[in-house]
Amino acid sequence: AQWSYVDDFRHDWRGRQSQWEDLPQSAEEPGIYAIDRIDPNDQSTHVARDASFEAVRDIFFLRDPEGGIRFYWSGELRYCFNFGRGLTALALSTPDGTKQTAIEAPPGLTIRASANNNNWITIWQSTTEARHTPQVQLPPELYGATSLCLGFGSDDEALYIMDALYISVELDAADLQGLTQFPAGEYALTFEDDNASTHHAMLFWEDMRIQYQHPPTPSDQFIQDDGHMLQLNWANGISVAFERLPNGGLGHLSSLHINGRTLLESAAADTLRPFIALTMIDGQATPLPENFDWAAYRDAYIQNNYTWQSLWRRNKRTLSLENAQFDGARAEGETAILQWTVFDNGQSGTVEWALWPVSFNISGEVFSGLASSVRVSGAALWTAESIDIQFPLALSHGDWMVEQSFRELIEEPFDYQKPSSYISPVRWFGSHQSFVFRSGRGRTALAFFDTPTAARVHLNVEGGRHIYNFQIPLGAGDVRETAPLYWVMAPRGATTSWAAADIWALIYEELKTTYSQGQGVVASRPVPTVVWNQPLEEDVFGAIEHFLATGQYYEAGQSWFDRYADSQLPRAEAAGIRNLIIQAPWVNDAEDPELIASLHAPRALTVSPMLGGEEALQRLVEEAHRRGILITLWYPSSASLYAPFLAENLDWIAWQIDGNPDDAGWGDIVGFDTQDGYGQYAIEQLSALHERIPFDGLWFDSWDGLTILTDYANPQPYPQLDSAIALQRAFGQMGISQIIIEGLGLIGRPDAYGDYETYTGPPTPLPQQVAELERLRNHEYLLYRIGAGTYIDMEIYYRALAAGGIINIANFDEIDALSPTDRDWLRQINLAHGQVVHQMQYRKLLVSENGQWLGVAWRNEVDDNVILFTFAPMAYRTAGCVVIEDIINGTRTETGTTMGDTEIRLEANHIYRLQPAPTCTAQ
Repeated sequence: AQWSYVDDFRHDWRGRQSQWEDLPQSAEEPGIYAIDRIDPNDQSTHVARDASFEAVRDIFFLRDPEGGIRFYWSGELRYCFNFGRGLTALALSTPDGTKQTAIEAPPGLTIRASANNNNWITIWQSTTEARHTPQVQLPPELYGATSLCLGFGSDDEALYIMDALYISVELDAADLQGLTQFPAGEYALTFEDDNASTHHAMLFWEDMRIQYQHPPTPSDQFIQDDGHMLQLNWANGISVAFERLPNGGLGHLSSLHINGRTLLESAAADTLRPFIALTMIDGQATPLPENFDWAAYRDAYIQNNYTWQSLWRRNKRTLSLENAQFDGARAEGETAILQWTVFDNGQSGTVEWALWPVSFNISGEVFSGLASSVRVSGAALWTAESIDIQFPLALSHGDWMVEQSFRELIEEPFDYQKPSSYISPVRWFGSHQSFVFRSGRGRTALAFFDTPTAARVHLNVEGGRHIYNFQIPLGAGDVRETAPLYWVMAPRGATTSWAAADIWALIYEELKTTYSQGQGVVASRPVPTVVWNQPLEEDVFGAIEHFLATGQYYEAGQSWFDRYADSQLPRAEAAGIRNLIIQAPWVNDAEDPELIASLHAPRALTVSPMLGGEEALQRLVEEAHRRGILITLWYPSSASLYAPFLAENLDWIAWQIDGNPDDAGWGDIVGFDTQDGYGQYAIEQLSALHERIPFDGLWFDSWDGLTILTDYANPQPYPQLDSAIALQRAFGQMGISQIIIEGLGLIGRPDAYGDYETYTGPPTPLPQQVAELERLRNHEYLLYRIGAGTYIDMEIYYRALAAGGIINIANFDEIDALSPTDRDWLRQINLAHGQVVHQMQYRKLLVSENGQWLGVAWRNEVDDNVILFTFAPMAYRTAGCVVIEDIINGTRTETGTTMGDTEIRLEANHIYRLQPAPTCTAQ
């Protein structure tokens, strides 16, 4: 038997709220470090639950000025486990060896082992200061022992850093062979955990005939509460259960069953507490005085080594409903209302959690399950920022997880013996695909919101479950209600990665279309794009020198916009590029002769005279349109610290919870609360500009970090996703077709993979950029509807385009670096893609019997055409009479029969359109 343990030392495990304390600054290490000390009695940290601190001197999380958080300790950190079975092997890795325990330590760190917390044996010791991945073996003295203790550290005061702890052991399990042998007929099995065991075993069998059967209950009796378990049993086969606590409150969410299948389930004896809580904001933001001197405040920040003087401070704390007064459950039609009365700081408030059954048709499949929303009211809860709820997603061996997260793509089957790949925490509609997806044998599971919601979602992987902690923002008002969150399941699923990717893409498209239409936002699709179009350093210095000498930046017709139009638009047209993103077109810090700083620190949404002003930009846009090219302008979600309008509109500035302006760590800009006047300013400025110059799109910079930030100067702070979507909607109403976000979500077209901020073109990509590209190879279908910032590899570029994504091109030098053959192919596929992209709605991956990815087929709701991208010579079966159009070379042929299917042969690396023909002229 294999036993494994993992801890990645997350400060926010299960939604824990850190208590950060700023450390004194030092001249040697400028910037603010903060410490979050771990209380050994605080079980909200994973390490405190499983480790012994008896030999630890100090233990804490440390946050560096860049926001990186790591786990530190001094002394010896000990873990003890009782297996009840004899040990036969030990490793500090996952069972398959793919992930290793990682410790940063100086010489002298020892790893010791013991069977009983006595008679310790040293099994490894560091001899250098480095990041170590210790290779250990089970000492002969411990062979056959039924328990194991491990100690990490030393007797001195050195600090150690652990990034991840993986422990795997093998146990003697010869007597358990009968568990896998089932005779015919019924078979009774009893398994009892060892009384001294510290962790629980999970037994599972893969057989879809094993189901949880729940008898239907009349709808007027669907709420049942016996004091130990609160159960909601709807007549349509949906049931949910909650543990009752001895104090009369509610414990964890025990289970959600849908038509005999389990979707959510807590492990036996697992508290998962607090499973429902509120994040409270304490303290108040002090309003700025009317005579506040922004310039002096900014200058003091710069002189103080770019450290703001905090003007106030607010704090977060968790208010668990476990100890609140649970008022019980009531029925309103088919909706169950769970209600709590909360007392805090001498005031009271009410939390109502509504749950009701739902059923949807998504991409032809019926998904059934549970909907829930929360209503919060009362003076005690007026400053609650979010409602935090934990949902334990039950998994089966082999369930496929397909997920896009900002700059990360995940595709893997669930394995009880391996740690799952996951990115956490993420903000939905900011840095994540914004829905939960799992698909396996006999089921597909989803979770999503009814309307876009900037929930902070934490995922913890524990004991055969993915535990999701949703921190759902409450918004503003006296009575606040969250959008419904759905947990649903369909009775069909995927057993291969290809099938899972097909189901995932269909659901992705349905949700994206629904959200976009519901919000009135343009649903832009990826088109061939060049990203980094901005002046070079010599252009900036040349323009400033000319300005200082003559009083103007350029002679007429010689501006950067003019020279770009003359030199780069022909290159774009020759390569079949459809869209150009013009970076930093606004008045900015670079054109200040006393500063000459960043082009991306705008001072107003006014076209930069240094680049040629509106007249030159208009000439650029007109010439681009003549060549069939779209022009997208960079949209800043911020402004320079020197922007003149700041001093006049101090209420536009967004503030962090510590009372500092929110600059997202950039240092030369400040973010805005778009719920205030800045949003209207941006709409008015850009609408007026678009009437004069019909540009085609806007690229939202720092979507998650700045556009949907939370302004903690507001009495009831919450992420400004609604106002950000209102900006997108207003910009779309101007008539632009490209709404692109530097982020990830189902609203707007994301640029979300790769490090396009550092890779701006040839000559040579960095090793990490090579690795980013290679992770895409043969998995380009994961770029569905998003743009990636990597260098050009033509095979990957073509497959990404075929699969509904795009590899953004850094600049035109990257195209010139291709071979003549590849440049010609790039042009052909870009132009062909432009002819069919409007018909690419529903995707299916074409795969051979031996698992080779052969191509992609697309269909749409408007017509019966099929768009085919081929990667290898292949056969494709079609019914009836068809016209086969080769988009690359322009040829058309007819084939088919009215008597049945026809198999057609297709060439590699071609794009075809199959159209129904009224008659068959060739058989």
